[in-house]
Amino acid sequence: MRKFLMPICMAFCTLSHAYFTHYSQEKERKRGLYSGIILTIAGLGYSTFQTLFIIRTLKKEFKKM
Repeated sequence: MRKFLMPICMAFCTLSHAYFTHYSQEKERKRGLYSGIILTIAGLGYSTFQTLFIIRTLKKEFKKM
């Protein structure tokens, strides 16, 4: 399940970026700002969960040793 969650998250980020930056040229700055905020938050969440997953995996490996 987790292997499929990260690509889905990245696809959502890409689609939201495309929507916010290319939907309307008149509101480009505002949409660009929103897109940047969403992508920043999503990137932080992604890296946090990836780091936690790596830490849990390493803890399990060390317990087996």
